[in-house]
Amino acid sequence: MLPVKEQTSLSTDSLLSLKVAVNDNLDRAIKEKLPTSKIIDTKTSVSALNQSGQLNLLDNLFKIYDSTGVVDKKTIDSLCSLLHSEYIVFSRLKAEKMAVAIVGKGFGASLEVVIVGNANREVVWGSSSEFKRGGVLGAGTTQNKAAAEELVRLAFLKF
Repeated sequence: MLPVKEQTSLSTDSLLSLKVAVNDNLDRAIKEKLPTSKIIDTKTSVSALNQSGQLNLLDNLFKIYDSTGVVDKKTIDSLCSLLHSEYIVFSRLKAEKMAVAIVGKGFGASLEVVIVGNANREVVWGSSSEFKRGGVLGAGTTQNKAAAEELVRLAFLKF
């Protein structure tokens, strides 16, 4: 499991707590969906990449995938080798929080989850989800934890 990558968004608020909640929910969902597999959670994978001085692999993976929609086979090889894994799970989060005084508030987010196999270095599963909520006169705010749970739940509906 690699940490979720936040895509550029229009937000007046920090989305760090949303990213943390998405990572936690993704870790939990993958463990539930693949109970007999050994799962390397996001914290462990980031720690291994950081200790080996290979955090740039995350940047490489997302940069190429964002611009082309293709996973770089060399980067997948490196990540799988470093993490001693057969599959890499990565995700992208796009979220926007907007507030117009007390008149209106809105929240929208989408999550894309991709699993790439090391054997063929191709996407073996992928899904996306969207979550939107809006309101007026102070109503319609969204807790990041609830939004993360719903985004991950929707992404894994057809796993």
